[in-house]
Amino acid sequence: MDIPDSISISKKVRDTFQTIKNRTGVPNNVLSRIAIMLAINSQASVQSVAKDDSAGQTLDRELMFGELLDFFDIALRQYRYETQTDLSMGELIASLIEIGAHKMGHCRSLTDLARLE
Repeated sequence: MDIPDSISISKKVRDTFQTIKNRTGVPNNVLSRIAIMLAINSQASVQSVAKDDSAGQTLDRELMFGELLDFFDIALRQYRYETQTDLSMGELIASLIEIGAHKMGHCRSLTDLARLE
């Protein structure tokens, strides 16, 4: 398994997720999963996220992915292979969450979350 034991998200992402959570009740770990899949689906180019943002949040691997850990491990390894990125798995996950969180920023309800593509 390539997924690290913990994943750090930036303060910007944490704040975006907190706003969405307040509106929808969906917790950060689920929002992180959605963000990753949105970013993978978007074919966006990933870049390393700056590590200067220490005011973010660290999520445990088991909490973040839960029973879907194996699925995400396979999807992320395949994405890393197809895009030929040289980012570590932790950097890749953080970058994908940044991209996906940006796409989710407008969500004000569960309906908005369900309509994301």
